[in-house]
Amino acid sequence: MQRVVLAVIVLAMWTGTAGAEEEVFLRGQAKSIKGDLKEENARGITLGKMPIPAGTIEDVVYHDLKPVSVRLEYRNNGVKAEKDGKQAAAIAVYEATLKGIDAGQKSAERHLEYKLAVLHARQARDEGGSMEAAITRLKNFNAKHTDCWQLTTTHKLLASILLDQKKFAEAEETYKALAAASVPDDVKHEAELSAALVSLAAGKHDVAQKKLEALIARLPKNSPYIARARIGQAECLAVKKPEAAREQLRQIIKETTDRSLKAAAYNALGESFYKAKMLKEARWEFLWVDLEFNQDRAEHAKALYHLMEIFHQLGEPERARECREALLDIQFNGLEYQRLAKERKLAAE
Repeated sequence: MQRVVLAVIVLAMWTGTAGAEEEVFLRGQAKSIKGDLKEENARGITLGKMPIPAGTIEDVVYHDLKPVSVRLEYRNNGVKAEKDGKQAAAIAVYEATLKGIDAGQKSAERHLEYKLAVLHARQARDEGGSMEAAITRLKNFNAKHTDCWQLTTTHKLLASILLDQKKFAEAEETYKALAAASVPDDVKHEAELSAALVSLAAGKHDVAQKKLEALIARLPKNSPYIARARIGQAECLAVKKPEAAREQLRQIIKETTDRSLKAAAYNALGESFYKAKMLKEARWEFLWVDLEFNQDRAEHAKALYHLMEIFHQLGEPERARECREALLDIQFNGLEYQRLAKERKLAAE
């Protein structure tokens, strides 16, 4: 009798009928959390009784897909391939999973469509595929699924690709669409800031300055995005008054305890010196990010790329190659500065 009971328990665990829990990965945390997924919308998810904001979610692994054979392929091969950076293999498994799962599993279907949109976009960036197809896939996902936690990632990724393509008006509208969705306030405010910064990326510094000023005026007084907007204002000011801009950036570094903001300010300082061809001065600012304030991978990638260029121009090829090799690490996959580093040919290569 005991053997029969044990066999039933083992079978239930294997097939997922014994209360399978979803696995949630949060940004910046190595360990996942598991629980019963109660609710999903643009604001985030509820795992058991725990609300998790959309902006903090890195990924969700659905452990109760049916049939079992499809679930095991998805979990053991698809998820593993993605974690190992094998995008083509992950895409193949996810496409097969989407076709093979039983009908009616709406959350899982949506998530597989999301994974495919994101992976196709990353693959196109990394391997030189069709960016137009990637853009269309992301746009279609956003249009089809208007109230899901994945919107935060898909809008940001779409906007960044549009920026790479110099499609500034579309990128700004994408950020504005995210800000208009039913997302958490921090996601909304970040999207509003990103929309304003598009004008800076487009070289419209006077326009960007006005947008940032208006944004600062309407943000809550304790908003962390005010300091980031001030960094953007300093970058605008640097075009005509570089020393005044540097003073503003040094003041921001002095005032803030936020390490990511310090990284952004040091990078902005480095860029102001770099554009003025003051390479040795720029080098020190970027080194602060590389060695001390490197927790934000986007800012770290930006610093490494500029250090690669600076060491190359200063006649230090070995250090330039070290920075390039560091930037090619898997942790920077999908970032624009990694793509630029792959394309960059250095001496003796």
